[in-house]
Amino acid sequence: MSRARTLRIALGLIVAGLLLLFIVVPPATVAVPPGMEQGLRIVFGLGREARTAVKLVDACDAARANAKPPTDLVEASNGTCVKPTGTTTPKASERPAILSTSLLGDLVACGDEASTRTVPSAQLTVSSELVGVTGLRYTMTADPASPVEVAPGAYCGRLVVERAAGPYRSFPALVLVDDRMQPFAVGKALALLVVGAGIGLLIRLLNDPFGKLLRITRRLDRIRRWLASGPTGYDDQAMAGIQRKIDDANAAIKDLDTDGADEIVTDLESAQKVTPEAGREILAHTRPARAQLPDPSHPAFWLIRHYWAVALGAILVVVAATGVWTQYIGNNAFEGSTRDWAGLVIFALAAQVTVSGLTEALGKLAPGSK
Repeated sequence: MSRARTLRIALGLIVAGLLLLFIVVPPATVAVPPGMEQGLRIVFGLGREARTAVKLVDACDAARANAKPPTDLVEASNGTCVKPTGTTTPKASERPAILSTSLLGDLVACGDEASTRTVPSAQLTVSSELVGVTGLRYTMTADPASPVEVAPGAYCGRLVVERAAGPYRSFPALVLVDDRMQPFAVGKALALLVVGAGIGLLIRLLNDPFGKLLRITRRLDRIRRWLASGPTGYDDQAMAGIQRKIDDANAAIKDLDTDGADEIVTDLESAQKVTPEAGREILAHTRPARAQLPDPSHPAFWLIRHYWAVALGAILVVVAATGVWTQYIGNNAFEGSTRDWAGLVIFALAAQVTVSGLTEALGKLAPGSK
């Protein structure tokens, strides 16, 4: 194996490995700050649509933990937690009503009270309600995209509940927003879009020109069988000429030159149908050269020689860039689930197969296309 071929194989394996890495490994996520594990938590990940978190807590949890010995407690009408005593047990309807639920202010970057990175309180909605004889359910809804885009990070704050009796109750609130523009996440989106577009390009080529070349190859196989049968009336020189024509047809097929391969196979088929003398004349005949650009350095020749590079560039610029912008960056519903990542592949595949402008442009660059 030549050194150049070894290098190409090694480069291909490296590219395939990096592509697999982008596809399999998930992007980095924002960690929960210490001490906030039990807070009211909204995790947006890569998504940017509004979400709601609900947390049910026991209003008598602290009093129950401090009771010695531990005992069941219920909340009385004055907001204190008491031990139930038969007929005097407080009822759920007698618990102090909730007067208001609010945030102390904007949620700010955890651990940095002076930070300018916040989740504005206007983009947060909080509420609370009584549940049973000791339950208190907190609800928080956050919108990280409207009216302003919230920067990635962890944001901490506190909900405050005022009730008709008893002390104010406070509960920690946490919002986690992952970085959508981290290089790994954007790279993964690009990689999956390229995979989908590549599959679409392969489908395109299987139809045109590979579909045409498949029919030509079948015709050439019949000619090979005819040659292998030892046609009468052809000497060694003529047989060698037929073999050269077959070799020329194979080279044209390899170059995706549908017109050139079709012309050579047509010559061979014509020679097969006539007398050996007429067949030798057909095979010896040289078709006139087609009109060509006089200067081999003309840009058209560069495009033909570098067809795959041009096609890949078109995929990256048109399909991948469009997909990243419309399906990832501009799509607030993209959450980074397996379905979302797979959706990028499907989008790119559909775009490559169905967008007639792009597929026709690439198809016209293929050697042998009219």
